[in-house]
Amino acid sequence: MASEVDWSFDGRWPYAARFFDSADGRLAYVDEGGTDAEPVVLLHGNPTWGYLYRRVIPPLVAGGRRAIAVDHLGFGCSDKPNRAELYRVPAHAARLEELLESLELQSATLVVHDWSGPIGLRWAVRHPERVARLLILNTFAPRLPGPMGGRSATRAVRAPGLGSLLARRRDVLTEQFLSRRAWPTRGRSTSATTPPTARRTLTPPRARPCSSSRVRSPSAPAARSLT
Repeated sequence: MASEVDWSFDGRWPYAARFFDSADGRLAYVDEGGTDAEPVVLLHGNPTWGYLYRRVIPPLVAGGRRAIAVDHLGFGCSDKPNRAELYRVPAHAARLEELLESLELQSATLVVHDWSGPIGLRWAVRHPERVARLLILNTFAPRLPGPMGGRSATRAVRAPGLGSLLARRRDVLTEQFLSRRAWPTRGRSTSATTPPTARRTLTPPRARPCSSSRVRSPSAPAARSLT
């Protein structure tokens, strides 16, 4: 049962969750360090949660900062309502804004990763007086460029069965994105307008469908655990 889950993960996440009551459900977050210290807001992407920053929070607090790591709705210790419309980017962004505004932060450093880019940057744009600096990690603007920004493409990768097939057998969205951004032709690019050598260069290596991502070359050193 959920109540029996050890959210500390054997001490690797020793922080007590605080909760913000939004109209859509409770948002969990950790708030470590003094409230008078300069705040650093840590926002995770998909499919992780605040645990992503487990090795970032201790040095921030030790350095005199206030570390705030938020779990978006549906992630980590936050509520997980079964209503698809609550998980759209604008809904995430609105809830995050409510939470952060309730904390009345000043001179904040905003750290955004992955899907937290379009979710968290809205708060920074709407409240520049609260933000001193941005740390942007592997993220994107509110609308993805190229085919990945289209609704039909997003629906395809989310469709049960089809999304998994596209990801495992052919990374269509990534290939089209790379080709269109590298060889734009009046805003469009096709196999006819992209040179064959460029297509081979831009095509990412793809494992066979039945291969395991854990297989490595015999000559490669074993990866060290990050846990």
